[in-house]
Amino acid sequence: MAIYQNFYDIEVRANNALIDILPSEFSFILSDSIHSLYNSASFTLNDYSGLIQESLATVENYPVTVRYGDKNNYFVGKYVINRDSLEKANTPGILSGPVKVDLLPAWFGKQQVWSKAYANQVSNVIKQVVSREAFNAIDIPDVSGGYSTWYQPMVTDAYFVDNILLPNVQADNSNNTPFFAYITSDYKFHLRSFNSLFTPLGGKPVLAYRPQTQNVSSQDNISQLKRWRAGLVNHWKDKNRFIYSISEVDGSLTVTQDNIKSYPPTSTGKVPIYGTNNIPTSYFDIGYARNSTNGAVGYRQAKTGRKINSMKSSLFMEEYEILTPLNPTIFSGQIVEVDIYMLTKDSSFNEFSRTFKGDFLVETASHVWDGKRQTGYSKFIVGRKYTEVPTSYYLGSQLV
Repeated sequence: MAIYQNFYDIEVRANNALIDILPSEFSFILSDSIHSLYNSASFTLNDYSGLIQESLATVENYPVTVRYGDKNNYFVGKYVINRDSLEKANTPGILSGPVKVDLLPAWFGKQQVWSKAYANQVSNVIKQVVSREAFNAIDIPDVSGGYSTWYQPMVTDAYFVDNILLPNVQADNSNNTPFFAYITSDYKFHLRSFNSLFTPLGGKPVLAYRPQTQNVSSQDNISQLKRWRAGLVNHWKDKNRFIYSISEVDGSLTVTQDNIKSYPPTSTGKVPIYGTNNIPTSYFDIGYARNSTNGAVGYRQAKTGRKINSMKSSLFMEEYEILTPLNPTIFSGQIVEVDIYMLTKDSSFNEFSRTFKGDFLVETASHVWDGKRQTGYSKFIVGRKYTEVPTSYYLGSQLV
């Protein structure tokens, strides 16, 4: 453990050997996202003499461990070096200067192709596959359907999980919501439905964008905030869909419909899109829809999983980018309450916003150490699908 400035806990090891460089001489960013199976990291260090590169300490696949946090909370991530680069040599004749080192999770450096078959539910197959790696924890709370024989046809474990198994995950308690598979910066593997992420077992952190009169220096204080919506061009296809399936028994075609409010269904929240018309905007082809008499329950559940997981793009209609002081307890996949204020009639800021305040899911979390400024901070991209709109708002009844 190395406490820096009596607050930050920073320790970097290469092949389990402590890197004896002052934190002021390097910077890094450690990132994870529910939208990516792999987490990532990037270092920039000052190699004044060129001897770090000369000793080959930044070669590909070299193991690196990063411990980061404050004196009360920290996490440990395991990585391998993806690539290194010298942006510009500072001293004529030698390779000295700032070296950038990109990292991947340690699991990447152990990927090999397998030819295997697994007879189990999809979630149990994923658990079996990822258990081959020594993650700090494996978080798979939901047991899915989709019992079948699943083939890993000479592909890596990561490819098998991300491209073959994940699109087929479906669970009865997931409330018709897609699943995400991702590794967080504390080197924990997660397989979670959108529904389970939005219903945490414990409390949720509060991040507050306070008016200047209330501004305080604490981990829950938002120093900078950006807001955007997903964009109509990106989710128009999710607005209303035709669902096609063909009966294996008589070849008849069945056509049903779903829409942007089907995943998950809600009777209260509004999707911030104007216009409630039901014109079809896309379709999804299930293919052959086997029935239970064929003994293909797992097959049908996997088909349902593909239909639900194809709607991931509809889950995050409104997003914020948030900067806070270093907060090493928050990672992707956590729920946070974002407190935002509004201007009232007396020109004060003593009321919360009625539409922008609420619960958001952390989509991407980045924990940063800036060696030049000798400070740490966290950056989060958070999103949500539904907005609670007061009945008094004119547009409320005209939103999807």
